[in-house]
Amino acid sequence: MSSTEGELARDKGRSASREERRKEPRFPCTGEAQIVDARSGNELGHGIIDDISPSGASLHVYCPVAAGSVIELRQGDTVYHGEIRYCTPSGPDFRLGIQLVPPEQWSPDKPWPKLR
Repeated sequence: MSSTEGELARDKGRSASREERRKEPRFPCTGEAQIVDARSGNELGHGIIDDISPSGASLHVYCPVAAGSVIELRQGDTVYHGEIRYCTPSGPDFRLGIQLVPPEQWSPDKPWPKLR
C-alpha cells in the first residue's frame, strides 16, 4: 500500500469514527444566532446555524470562540444553553461545534432554527 493510500484509509477511518459517535441525526437548518457568554452575559458574536440535533449544533461564525466556553445561543425569546466543543478555521470564518447542555433542549418541532 502506498503512503497516499494509507493516508486515505486512515482519513476514511477517522471519518467513520466521527460519524459513529453521533447519537442522533443532525438536521440541516438555517438561522442567525447571537452567541453570549453564559457566565458574564457578554456577547461573543453572531453566527449562522448549519445543523442541529437534540444534543448539539454546528455554527459558522466570524470570530473564534474558545473551546470549553459555556454559552447561550439566542434568537429572540429562544435560548439554548451549551458548551463550545471545538472551534476550527473554515475559510475566512470559523466553525463551532456546540454540545447542548442539558441535551434535548431542541427538537424538530421547535420553530427555531428553521429546518431546510
